[in-house]
Amino acid sequence: MNYRYTFTGCDYENILQNAQFIVPGINKIIAIYKPSVTDDIKAIMRVRPDKSEDIEPLLIIDRLDRITKLRTPQKRFEWMAEHEIGIEKDRSIIEKTEIFDELNKNILLLRFKNEFDGLHDLLLIYLNPNQGNYGLSLSDKAVASAQKSIIEYHMFNAFNSFLIINRKNREIQQRINADTQAIIQENRKLAEKLKLLENSNHENLKNLATKHCADLSVKYKKKYLLSDLAFEKIKGFKGNISHLYTIIKNAIAFAENNSLQTHPDIHYIDDWHINLTNFEVKETEEIVVHSFSDQKYANTIALLDRLENGAKIVLSKKEKLTGINVGGACNRPMKAPGITDALSNHRSKILTLFQKYPDKWEIIRKEFTPIKNLVISSLKNDQLSA
Repeated sequence: MNYRYTFTGCDYENILQNAQFIVPGINKIIAIYKPSVTDDIKAIMRVRPDKSEDIEPLLIIDRLDRITKLRTPQKRFEWMAEHEIGIEKDRSIIEKTEIFDELNKNILLLRFKNEFDGLHDLLLIYLNPNQGNYGLSLSDKAVASAQKSIIEYHMFNAFNSFLIINRKNREIQQRINADTQAIIQENRKLAEKLKLLENSNHENLKNLATKHCADLSVKYKKKYLLSDLAFEKIKGFKGNISHLYTIIKNAIAFAENNSLQTHPDIHYIDDWHINLTNFEVKETEEIVVHSFSDQKYANTIALLDRLENGAKIVLSKKEKLTGINVGGACNRPMKAPGITDALSNHRSKILTLFQKYPDKWEIIRKEFTPIKNLVISSLKNDQLSA
């Protein structure tokens, strides 16, 4: 089975492959064409398209003069007898045609302008001569000249339409391919830029960690150095970089408390001394918006996620869950009054989400006073209205 679009390959190969669907009663069909500016003339043939799928090449190197004569005229179609063509090896002699031989001309020659050399591509259609084959009559009489005029007109337009549609679709496909390649190249460039930014971020983290280590060395009047493995671990830190000083400070304390040396000249900080987990923002389970009505809660969900992640960081530092601390630990810091205003604006939606997702935002529900007050106030109002 052929899975290609008909416009992706050679136009004339596609015509031969589909000839039996375009014209019934073909005994044989030959295509002669120039595929490109640099390619030589080619010829292919299919015999009995209704019974065989084979497309065969024709050797025409010693018939090029005759082919050029056939490609030159501007006439779009003409009927020929087999002995007039002179391109197949067993038909090298072109006989003179008498006017009474017109009925024997059952080969329809169609010419289509070639876009590369200004001459014409040729289709030679060897037709069944009976009228019944074309629905012109129920008899097996030969096709008359008037009937041939109808056949040649419709056949030329059928094959020409095939060529035009194929070429237009190919142009569209080429534009799509060009656009796709442009998008791929753009994505690759963005990926490269992202990689550079990531590497730059890693280097910045390393430099900042080195600075903190040096500052703490001065503060404690000791020499602290980070090992290569420690640097590698710090490069993967995905939290707020403002916490890096505390991370290094905690690592130093851990390293000193576990050191077997009494008074070492240099205190080395290894990767296992460093705890990043408590300072990284953990990914919260995403709430999927299933309907248009749920989309109105998107901003409220984002606010609650932001406060929950900030609260986790505050607790990891063993600090109080105040509005100032939680707001400062958010990925986009918020001031305490800003938190109060946001909770007031989202009050009804927050209460709805708490009912809908009882297992979400556990920390701020139970331990963050502004949220607790909001829930308590709601319960009091429910009791009063009852």
